[in-house]
Amino acid sequence: MELQENPSDIKKIYDKVIEHDNGFYNEIAKWHKKYGGMVVPLYDTDLYYNLIKRIAREQKNQDSIAKEQVYDYFTVLLEEIFVRLKENDEYYVEYEKFADIFTECPVIKKLKEPDAIKRKIYTEFIWELINGNNVKTKEISMKNIISSF
Repeated sequence: MELQENPSDIKKIYDKVIEHDNGFYNEIAKWHKKYGGMVVPLYDTDLYYNLIKRIAREQKNQDSIAKEQVYDYFTVLLEEIFVRLKENDEYYVEYEKFADIFTECPVIKKLKEPDAIKRKIYTEFIWELINGNNVKTKEISMKNIISSF
């Protein structure tokens, strides 16, 4: 198959990958098709703002965390996001259930259940994402973590 650089060719490649994949990419494609690829629609900026504001407010009393604690903190943050989405779902019953969409997301599932090697990779990735190139730092302030959102 000769491909040109246009959207229909990209779609053909995507369809072939999904057709032959029984793993993660297929899970993502199914989830994307079912929910539109986002836990919360982009137009719902109030929900994003309030979610991050509440989480930041609750975490502001903690001074800093060590690199070894980053992944644990991250999973707490994911759980907090779930709780806040669930509260939102209970209040706005006419909307989609964002907490369910969040927990069914294959990426969230992978992040919540890593083996030791993936946990180390996730820790390094999160640390670099938040801390930038300052890899010698042993701790990071909560202010830096929250502001990275």
